[in-house]
Amino acid sequence: MSLANSNIYNFVNDKQRDFIDFVLRNYIKDGEDELELSKLPTAIQLKFGSMSGAERNLGSLKEIQKLFIEFQKYLYLNQVA
Repeated sequence: MSLANSNIYNFVNDKQRDFIDFVLRNYIKDGEDELELSKLPTAIQLKFGSMSGAERNLGSLKEIQKLFIEFQKYLYLNQVA
């Protein structure tokens, strides 16, 4: 996963990286369901306490959704290549 991590982190800032790390820890602990878009509100609540807290750190809901979806394409990149 280290190659995937370096690819994922090439396009994010520190706050986004921290959120991605949080999501990845949950993914490793609880499985691939943690990467479903339907889990995003739960991840936001657990990490930031509220949507407004997430928006202060990560941007608009649209930007947060994009981040959540975009980083996932790098998870298995080295397995496909």
